[in-house]
Amino acid sequence: MQWDLVCGRRYQVGVSTSIYFSGVFLGGLIFGAISDRIGRYPVIAFTMYAQMVTGIMAYFVESFVLFNILRFITGALLQVNFIHVTSSYKLDAFNCLFCFCTAL
Repeated sequence: MQWDLVCGRRYQVGVSTSIYFSGVFLGGLIFGAISDRIGRYPVIAFTMYAQMVTGIMAYFVESFVLFNILRFITGALLQVNFIHVTSSYKLDAFNCLFCFCTAL
């Protein structure tokens, strides 16, 4: 879906990026605390599958506002998976491929 983000509406690209990274920031705070309480594995499993769902939904949505809401949620969920991958000593192929595909 294209929203014609050129010329007069070009500022929306920066706004959308800021919304996404606000989600990344908030996700680190929220899911970090939740991981401390219930453990890393359940939180990582939940965020991995929820991120997949919100990422697919964001691809098909036609509203720019709803797209930004879904990208915010995806950003919040993404932070947990990056913490998991970078803090692991062993990186398996699925985690690397999953993080690469969702970051596109």
